[in-house]
Amino acid sequence: MARSSLRENKSIKFHRQSFHEYAKESIFYSRWAGAYFLQQRTKGCSYHTAVRALAYKWQRIIWRCWQDHTPYQEEIFEASLRRSNSPLIALLDKVELGKNPFKNPVKNS
Repeated sequence: MARSSLRENKSIKFHRQSFHEYAKESIFYSRWAGAYFLQQRTKGCSYHTAVRALAYKWQRIIWRCWQDHTPYQEEIFEASLRRSNSPLIALLDKVELGKNPFKNPVKNS
């Protein structure tokens, strides 16, 4: 295998790992990301599969922000979810920022 393909392969792995880590951390700081992670885990996905699915969502959002030259705004994305009647809206209240939504579900009193 040529050296250039080895270098490209390492670069691809680095980018994939970066998105995985970004998605993993976003579960604790973004309500919709926590809700999406909870949805995936409730469906039976493994931890890493759920994080990879969330990373794919983030890639699409970041790409769109870059194409439109606009910063990401959580409120706008949540409003978009509400307009489209996303099933994530029902899960937003079950997510507490700073905690894993699958391990620490919010108790409804």
